[in-house]
Amino acid sequence: MRLGTLPVPGGKGLPTQAGIRVPLIANWPGGTPAGVVNADLIDATDFLPTLAALVGRTVPAEWHTEGNSFAPQLLGERNPHPRDWCFFWYDPRPGSDKEQFTRSIFALDHHFKLFRDGRLFALSLLDPTEQFLDPANYTPAARAAQAKLTKAMDRLMQPPLAPAALTEVDATGKPIKR
Repeated sequence: MRLGTLPVPGGKGLPTQAGIRVPLIANWPGGTPAGVVNADLIDATDFLPTLAALVGRTVPAEWHTEGNSFAPQLLGERNPHPRDWCFFWYDPRPGSDKEQFTRSIFALDHHFKLFRDGRLFALSLLDPTEQFLDPANYTPAARAAQAKLTKAMDRLMQPPLAPAALTEVDATGKPIKR
């Protein structure tokens, strides 16, 4: 895999861009125009409203979905409401071979990734190891992204999310003490 021009050997079990950045390739003869590349953010929660839109339906409000339809992008159109950020509850566990991995909760936009513990990474650095920014040196853009992504995470970390899910656990399910 490549991250920009840098070769990245593996990383699928990690919450770095090497582990989470995957292309969405759509092939719908007669529906999706060929050769169109779009850099809009797409989140897993976007699939339900997209499929509903493509069949002429809306998702019932009582389902409380967070997704945005990306049907316009599939049809080669501009989405009037593109996603501004994505939320990740990244947990490659459980599993007997997953002890080296940990759960990570973060949100990102096109330029920054903010972890729930406050670490901020500039995606423009194209650093596959993701060295985090020093808060003392945040730019105005970094501070604005930090505020936006914190607000997004705070909104999604509310009930009905189970209180037990807010506790970080190791690969065996035991709480992590920090």
